Amino acid sequence: MGYKKYVKDYEIEYRDVPGKKRQKAVRVYIGPYFRFRESKEEIEKLKKFYLIGLLLEIFLILFPMCFDSAAQRSYMIALPQALSTIPLVLAGGSVWRLFTAKEKVEREHADMIYSRMSGASLFLMIFHGIGFVGSILYLVKGIAETIDIISCLCNLLVFPLSVLFFVRKKGLKLEEIK
Repeated sequence: MGYKKYVKDYEIEYRDVPGKKRQKAVRVYIGPYFRFRESKEEIEKLKKFYLIGLLLEIFLILFPMCFDSAAQRSYMIALPQALSTIPLVLAGGSVWRLFTAKEKVEREHADMIYSRMSGASLFLMIFHGIGFVGSILYLVKGIAETIDIISCLCNLLVFPLSVLFFVRKKGLKLEEIK
């Protein structure tokens, strides 16, 4: 059925089952509907931006892990990357909801699109900011090999992408249809 917060948005309706002498309980949405504030073209651009950005961010996190890099074993880089997995999954869920959204969106989906992306992008920005500082400190120490420099460059590129996620979330705002 969903979360308790959205229970009042649904009503149980009993319908006759054709060919049988029983009724079937069906939930019917009676709550408010929402729509995006931005135009369709802008929403399509945001869909592409968030999908490509999310895939790029996942690639930039996983690519350095394929190599034996001392920088990736540094706790100032590894810990923020490990902590960023949950916000990445939440951002992925928000992008999925964004792609499956229709003209009229139910309240539960509206909350999951905007609120989930807001929280996920904020935590991604924080964790990747810490990793950004850790990468700079690792490079300043001066003991980096070529593979460590590549690893740190990937970490340095993830932070601005997270900031863009946070800044562009305003386009995902929804308003109630009256």
